[in-house]
Amino acid sequence: MSSTHTEKVRAGQATTGRYEATAKAASKSLKKESSVAVMIEPLMVTNGDSLVTEDHRKDSRSVILKHAEDLDNLNDSSPQRHEMETDPPKTKPTAHPVLTNLEEGLALGRASTLGSPSPQSLPGAHAVAGIFPSRPPQPHTLASSALEEGQRTSNLAVANPVQEVVLARAEPQWERVGSPKTYPANHLLLVLCFVPLLIVAIAIPLTLIKGDSEQVSTATITPSAAPSEGPSSPGTPAPTGALDLLLLDLPKTSIENVHIFNTPQQQAYDWLLQYPNITGLENWRKKQLFALASFYYAMEGAHWRKEIRDNFLIYDQFGYELPEECYWFSSIFGNFQFDAYSESSTLPAIYVPCNGHGEFTTIFLSDLHLANHTPSIPEEIGLLTSLETLLLAYSGIHGNLATFLPPELYKMSSLTRLRLHENQLSGKIPSQIALLRNLEALSLHTNALTGSIPTHLGLLSNLTGLWLRANRLDGSIPKELASLSELASLRLDNNDLTGTVPSWLGLMTQLTHLNLHFNALTGTIPTQLALLTNLKNLTLSGNELTGGIPKWLGLLTSLIELSLGGNSFSGTIPSELAQLTNVQTLDLSNLPLLSGEIPQEFGLLTAGLGELNLTGSLNLMGAVPAELCFLQNSSCQFMDSYWQQMFDCFLLFDCTDSLRGCGCSCQQSA
Repeated sequence: MSSTHTEKVRAGQATTGRYEATAKAASKSLKKESSVAVMIEPLMVTNGDSLVTEDHRKDSRSVILKHAEDLDNLNDSSPQRHEMETDPPKTKPTAHPVLTNLEEGLALGRASTLGSPSPQSLPGAHAVAGIFPSRPPQPHTLASSALEEGQRTSNLAVANPVQEVVLARAEPQWERVGSPKTYPANHLLLVLCFVPLLIVAIAIPLTLIKGDSEQVSTATITPSAAPSEGPSSPGTPAPTGALDLLLLDLPKTSIENVHIFNTPQQQAYDWLLQYPNITGLENWRKKQLFALASFYYAMEGAHWRKEIRDNFLIYDQFGYELPEECYWFSSIFGNFQFDAYSESSTLPAIYVPCNGHGEFTTIFLSDLHLANHTPSIPEEIGLLTSLETLLLAYSGIHGNLATFLPPELYKMSSLTRLRLHENQLSGKIPSQIALLRNLEALSLHTNALTGSIPTHLGLLSNLTGLWLRANRLDGSIPKELASLSELASLRLDNNDLTGTVPSWLGLMTQLTHLNLHFNALTGTIPTQLALLTNLKNLTLSGNELTGGIPKWLGLLTSLIELSLGGNSFSGTIPSELAQLTNVQTLDLSNLPLLSGEIPQEFGLLTAGLGELNLTGSLNLMGAVPAELCFLQNSSCQFMDSYWQQMFDCFLLFDCTDSLRGCGCSCQQSA
């Protein structure tokens, strides 16, 4: 025998010695555990989900003990050992029932991790499948490892491998680096000895867990108790799921915003969860409250005037006929100035902004003090499907008007009044406003709007009031406005409008207020305006109008205010103006081209006249009618039809050598 061969034999013997030492230690452990297995045996006889049968368990125990005894008899000089080292087995061993069942279970575990369909039909599927993790396993092939070890030891016999068994190990969720370890063949026997005990140990907890999960599942589907009849106190969270139906009925973007931290919608949703007896409200009420709360947070409600915010989003208004939110606007806050030309200037002591069904119809807020904040109207305004009036005035709201108004607003067919006057809104007037076909009043005056007047506004056939004054609008007055046959009040004053006074205005016979003063209009006063017999207010001052003052103005006997000053009118003052017996304010100031005497017929205007201004018209001559001198009395007052307030009377004219009267002497003014 060569030295090389001798070294290989010795290496093989050393390897076998290590295996024997491991086997002896394992056999002692197996003997002790076999007694434990006897105690556990009754637990294995369960329902159809048991992994092994009673016969299999007995056979497996006898085989395990037999192998343990054989290992104890092995020693360095035994002929059995020599036979194992030199002679390979002559026949392939028959698979034991326990091993067969185990292999099926292990194969099931491997298949379950790889997504194989319907593994539950295999023996032991319920328990074995729970052993393996959901991630693909890292296989360790025991039989092939033993075969490789045997090949490295040339003096050892190579046994026919048992069917390959792949164990799936529960590994952490990261990728293993390096090649898998290999194990000697004798380790397979140790693994097979411990597997039955491992299966028993796992089967028991799985059975208990299954029972618990069935109880949990049953508890989960049990209907929850009905909500309490009485309202919960503010600050008590609503039960989980109380607003699920509301979420299903909200627009997609609203749902998305509910799940974004600190959005107005998320804050409104949290507030609504605290609402007393929220589970007892109908879904339309939940939407109404959600919309109003979203409006409050989007409009920087925390910064409103205290007396306003303290009467908003309150819970304690119970016992009324209508829903409590209908009384959030029950007081008149701030400066609620109406445009008296088309609406009443006073509100009742209790103004309820809901209809008889409790549906919100009016948002009427003023003087909110928002100049240093960035409020916006949320899209949830569209959830108030019965809203008729939206007024946010005198509040210092700034920013682009087109951005401030959400697209959902233009879909509100119920909206009849949109009033955003006396703010700091800028940009162009969005043409989408024309989509509000039922709009009756549009008030955007006293802002910083630019651009031209949209021609699309002519589509608002129900419009009765259009207030765009005190902006920076330019261009001419669009002829499309002639379609507004119901228009009663047109206020375009204090802009940068050019062109002429349109003659088609004479077709708008419902007009009561036509205010075009302080623009850059040219030309003459069109004769067609004589058809506007319902006019109460005609202001054309501060333009570049020419020609004479028309006599037919005397036919507009309903006039309360006539303002023609600051133009380039020439000629004389027509005496026909004395027919305006209802006039309160007559402005003929700053007309340097005007000449002639003041008509003595003006003495007939004493019934209602409160203001007569002739200053700046230096070419007038004669005497002021004595009947008008009462306007200088300190006790004289008149009721202004616009402000609905009492004002002091006045008579203003330049006292010159040519014009005297009412105590005025030369070079003095009265």
